[in-house]
Amino acid sequence: MSYRFSIVNILFYTALVVVSACAAVMYLKPALEETAVLRERRDKLVEENRRLEAQVAAFRTSQAELATNPEYVEKVARDQGLIAPTEIVFVFPEEP
Repeated sequence: MSYRFSIVNILFYTALVVVSACAAVMYLKPALEETAVLRERRDKLVEENRRLEAQVAAFRTSQAELATNPEYVEKVARDQGLIAPTEIVFVFPEEP
């Protein structure tokens, strides 16, 4: 009789382990999916951060040039369509 009792115990504990494992998987699956989404979001934010850091570095370089290089200041001003106070602008109509 004890032999039969031990087989029943083994089957019971095996079933208990299987049910527990299934419950754990069902419970952890949403958390694992959310973790994957959050990792993807983090990777995108890291890439955006790198891009913005490069942009800030370019702005700092430009700022330093504007503070120390008059030729660069003139170039930037010309690129924005500005003229010196002593200059005259002639605007010609386009021919049809």
